[in-house]
Amino acid sequence: MYSRIARFGTFSAAFALLCVASTGCDAKLNIVEGQVLHKGLPAKGVIVIFHPSEPKATRYSGVTDADGKFTLTSTDGTGAIVGKYKVTLTWPEDVKPSDLAGKFKGTDTSGPEPKDRLAGKYDTTAKSTIEIEIRSGRNQLEPIKID
Repeated sequence: MYSRIARFGTFSAAFALLCVASTGCDAKLNIVEGQVLHKGLPAKGVIVIFHPSEPKATRYSGVTDADGKFTLTSTDGTGAIVGKYKVTLTWPEDVKPSDLAGKFKGTDTSGPEPKDRLAGKYDTTAKSTIEIEIRSGRNQLEPIKID
């Protein structure tokens, strides 16, 4: 009986250490709210993605509303875990119905790819210079200003 308890304790300690080391296992999500401003004005429809430094860790994302505001979410829920992130932005142009006229042939359902209003300047972690640190608790970020 003692050996089962000892083995369970050893297993539990190893599992806990693995969870802490991988920053997974029910890591606490912290509310993250921000805003994107383009030339000082709210930018509606910007896709905001927070990329953690660890490649296999969860990425968090949001889309800006009419006021340029976003809240980060993921498949884990609303918020993000504590850490440093590289931020990518893509701002697709609106696709007008007239842009789609005559584009579909037969069973083709693909439409034109919307252009990025930012011309790809922030669309990869290699290009983006935006870095943000998430802290424990509620995070109300300074506006992300882009030109």
